Amino acid sequence: MEFFDETLASAAVEKPALNGVVAEEEQVPITHPAKSHAAVAAENPTPISSVANGEGEGVPGAHTAAKSYAAVAVLAEIAALRAAKLDLEAKLDEARRENKFLAEETHRIEGIFPQVRAEATIAAATSAEEIAVLRTKVDRFKTEKGEHELDKQSHDKLAKEVDAVRQEKHKLEEEIRALKASATAAVAAEKPTPISSVANGEGVPGAHTAGKSYAAVAVLAEIAALRAAKLDLEAKLDEARRENKFLAEETHRIEGIFPQVRAEATIAAATSAEEIALLRMKIDRLKTEMGEHELDMQSHDKLAKEVDALRQEKLKLEEEIRALKASTTAAATKEREAAPAAEAPNEGEVAWLGMVVAAAAGVASMAAVMLICLRKR
Repeated sequence: MEFFDETLASAAVEKPALNGVVAEEEQVPITHPAKSHAAVAAENPTPISSVANGEGEGVPGAHTAAKSYAAVAVLAEIAALRAAKLDLEAKLDEARRENKFLAEETHRIEGIFPQVRAEATIAAATSAEEIAVLRTKVDRFKTEKGEHELDKQSHDKLAKEVDAVRQEKHKLEEEIRALKASATAAVAAEKPTPISSVANGEGVPGAHTAGKSYAAVAVLAEIAALRAAKLDLEAKLDEARRENKFLAEETHRIEGIFPQVRAEATIAAATSAEEIALLRMKIDRLKTEMGEHELDMQSHDKLAKEVDALRQEKLKLEEEIRALKASTTAAATKEREAAPAAEAPNEGEVAWLGMVVAAAAGVASMAAVMLICLRKR
């Protein structure tokens, strides 16, 4: 937390004066809360010339009596209350900054949490059964967690309310006792002197009248205001601490759920990766089979073309054989007509005719073998 390292000096410098209840010349420095009247008188001596010229209206002993130890105690209490107020304000500012940081951290984690859940849903889209199981588990976990949290929150809330009521009761009782004691002391101190005691010379009524000055009333009012501000700041500080505790618990809870969701997303992604790998293997096998089938088709087409070529050659040879037979028959007929006497055929012609017939038979047998091979495939 980078902004928690800031010092409280800037906050103390920028803090304005307290409602203008006491003037700047009447304020006592906090570093000397218990300064006696003798030190104040030593720092602000009365000029000798004014006493000699008769400008002073009284004896210095009157001022000493006015600034008694009670006034010094009141000023010390004011200084202590001011210091306590500044301390409480600093703590409240620090608690608010911590609240802001925790709220931002919680908001950030809550922003990441739906993103991770969406990624898990996208990764597990290919496996419907796995998604159904995960959703069932998450819903059951949320239900159990919600019931447990509701019970815990209600119990904590009741305990906090009881503690708060008890603390407020104790504070009010202490405040009432303090007010009663201060009121009793003030009444006892401000009680007028009886006439009989004045007649006997035991006291002067003017001293009581001087004690009930407007300065004393202002001091008492400032004390009451400072006490009220202190109580208000303490209440705000308690509320800020409770809010800090709640935000810390919420952040811890979300951080505890976050790894579980990430693990579920990892499992779903792994399942999807396995399915994708299986599909890729199937696709590769189908591609291999398709390649083999294409090779078979190409070889089949090649063989079919060869068979067609052989058939055409066979037809050509058969036509040549017919033409040769026809020419041979015509030549034999002419020779028969030219020579009526029967003569034996020439050996060369008979050999040539035998070769032609053998070649035709070989071509026919080869074509038959090729057709048989194609039918077997």
